[in-house]
Formats: sequence, structure tokens, C-alpha cells
Amino acid sequence: MKPGATQQKVEADLADRTENAGYVFPASMLAVTSGAAEMHRYLVSFALFILLAVGCAALIVYARSGLAIGRPPSGLRDRFRWWSFFVAKSTLLLLVTGLLAWTTVRWLSIYLVGTIHPMTNVIAIWLFLVLSVAPLSWAIYDQQRRCRVCLQRLGTPIQIGAPGYVLLDWSGTEMVCPQGHGVLYLPDSQANWLERDRWDNLDDSWADLFREQ
Repeated sequence: MKPGATQQKVEADLADRTENAGYVFPASMLAVTSGAAEMHRYLVSFALFILLAVGCAALIVYARSGLAIGRPPSGLRDRFRWWSFFVAKSTLLLLVTGLLAWTTVRWLSIYLVGTIHPMTNVIAIWLFLVLSVAPLSWAIYDQQRRCRVCLQRLGTPIQIGAPGYVLLDWSGTEMVCPQGHGVLYLPDSQANWLERDRWDNLDDSWADLFREQ
């Protein structure tokens, strides 16, 4: 656009040119949007999608394993830290995913058509929705296997029970917090009669077994 051009002037000129060319469009079909406004709309949509995705992931964690894997963190501070870590981790992963989708689509548009296509941002959002499944799934997987108190990754996985009796008896893996805060039980199958994961806090009587050397 020439210096001094406004959105209203460009829309009026566009209407004149289309009418002179023999095309008559309803006024609602003619719209001129600046690059800054388009980018702002894209960023707002992207932020809303991130908010929705993190919210859905938090609901999945709460419903499936939910800090209700057995007993939740005993203190409000531990609960806040646990959820804050999960939300921050998920948001950071989604931001990186969104940036990857946006740069990939813009690069492909420039490579294929020599310029940035007007549909680039829309396609980038849909690509982001598809790609976001992987980081969100990993975030849930990682959070599920962390201590509910200190947030360290649980270690020392031990297979317990008989794998051939997943519908009738214990069968799964137990992992323990390196600091001795608790033990997580993960069933081999969600059809197990235990139904879901279970977190058990360890009291001070176990402290000697986890004392740092």
C-alpha cells in the first residue's frame, strides 16, 4: 500500500475496481485487513487454543490420575506447586509447538508459492492442533510419574503381581520417590480391579531408608 492508505480507502477502491470489472459483491464480502490486525487475531486465537488445551489436559490429569492417585499432596502449598509445574510445562511445550507450526507453514508457503499465502495463519493453527497432541500426552505422562511432594521423577520401578491375572489380582509397577515421600502404583491394565493408579504417602518411619549418603 502507498503511504497514507487507510483500511476504508482501500476497501472503497477495491469495491470500485470490482464493480468496474463487472463483479458486484455484497459489502459484507469485501474486507481489508492489515497485517498487524491479522497477526493480532492469530495470536489471540493461538492463546485461546493454548488455554483450552492446557485446561483440557488438567482435567484429564485430575479425572484419570488426578492428584487423586491415592491421596493428594497433604498441603495446599504442595498442591499449588504440583499444578503450577504441570501448567507451566504444558504451556511452554505448546508455545514451542505453536512456533514450530507457524514457522513451518510460512516457510512452506514461501517455498511453494514464493510469498506468504493469506491462509498461512489459519493452516498454522490447524497444524498446531494436530501437533499439540504429542506434547500434551508427554506432559501428562511425565507429570503422572512425578512425586506429588517434591516433583522429582519417580525411580526404582518394580514389577509386582502376576501379569496373567490383570483382571483378578495385583499386576503392575511400583515406583518410589528418591526422597522417600511416597510410592506410586501403576496397573498393567486399566481394566484391573484396582481401576486406577494409586499414590501412597510414606510417613517419617521410612526416612532412614532414603537418607542421603
